Amino acid sequence: MNDNPVLVIDSSVDYIDFIYRHYPRRAVFVTDPAERRLGKMEAPNGGSELLVDMKQPWRVLEEIRRHLDLYGLRPSGVACFDCESLKLASIIARELGLEYPAENAIAICRSKHLSKERWRRAGLDCPAAEQIKCPQEAMTFSEHHGGKVVIKPLTGSGSELVFVCTTVAECSDAFWTIRRRLREIPDERMYEVYETDGRRIDPRQVFIIEEHIEGTEYSCDFIIDGDLIKIVRLARKWLKPDHAPGIAMAYAVPGELPPSIKHEDLDDTLHRAARSLGIERALCMLDFLVTDGRIVLLELAPRPGGDCLPPLIRLSCGLDILGLELDVAQRRPFHLPEPREWRPLVGLRLFAPRPGGTIASLDASAILRDPRVKEMSLTKEVGHRAVLPPDDYQSQILGYTIFRPISTKTVEEQCLELQDALIVRYARQDSI
Repeated sequence: MNDNPVLVIDSSVDYIDFIYRHYPRRAVFVTDPAERRLGKMEAPNGGSELLVDMKQPWRVLEEIRRHLDLYGLRPSGVACFDCESLKLASIIARELGLEYPAENAIAICRSKHLSKERWRRAGLDCPAAEQIKCPQEAMTFSEHHGGKVVIKPLTGSGSELVFVCTTVAECSDAFWTIRRRLREIPDERMYEVYETDGRRIDPRQVFIIEEHIEGTEYSCDFIIDGDLIKIVRLARKWLKPDHAPGIAMAYAVPGELPPSIKHEDLDDTLHRAARSLGIERALCMLDFLVTDGRIVLLELAPRPGGDCLPPLIRLSCGLDILGLELDVAQRRPFHLPEPREWRPLVGLRLFAPRPGGTIASLDASAILRDPRVKEMSLTKEVGHRAVLPPDDYQSQILGYTIFRPISTKTVEEQCLELQDALIVRYARQDSI
């Protein structure tokens, strides 16, 4: 074990396994026992993992200190890959005297309303948005802005419980669906009460409504260090075309901006977007739209992008974004690939088809035979119960595939072809 490891806070078991195998002795994983039980590989040993209930931050801190003393370790940084644990990572870093974005900055990033308030003050473009506590407030906003609006939780992630509404009835249905679903989620840190700028907000009671803006969506990882901005990757993003809006279906790298957007303009926007939220140094992810020649900011988080992006980036240019996060946490030198080193690839997330249910058979052989496909991974097996939105958003994701697109069809057409090539049969179907 390295005497100066990075503390990796509350990561998923697949990330833990990858980092443990590829970066031995560089990290100590602080992991929830419930997450560890999902693991299929052997758990890290020799003091490389601490199992502790993540719902009690000060208990976590006590256990970390005891673990560090037991093994004679002095951590050199903190890394976190999951939105719901960013606040905890910030508390741990502060108490141990380590570098990490401040807790208030995390709260502002996590709040889809506060972040847009700060961006507007900084003169950055983003959708008009308001907090709502009842359906009537949603209807008033919708009538004022006209057309489509988006209603969603203040602090969610992964496009969970996102609704696009065009009528008063749809606004009301969306509000009460979100309220009901959040009440059904027990002890969920994703939606815990937070305080910032003297305001106390309960995301289970207060939601956000935004104007709906059409445009081409992008996702970007970048490093900010004071006045320095380094773009790590830019990806074009496609959303899943179904009744649950906002869910990422696919990413294409390297993403190409329209000629109206200069890279120096993007650099400036990234710097102002992060600094206006209180982020001074971090590896960040930003989702944004390009519409009518302008950049419209959607969400920013001080962590690298997830979904199928890490394997997509590795296969496209050889860069490991998980290892880069460790480098940034430890202030190690790093190398970013040149534009010519990226080869065009698409990462497609594979979803369970409607109506959902318990999977009896899962056949991906047609995908594996497709000459475009470079890599595929199924993360679910026969016996898994796929529950579809709005009741669940994670269990529908069955894995991913990475392919080299051909020029004779659109990327979206090819994504739908490969998605349809995954044959899923249910032993017991859920009702639609």
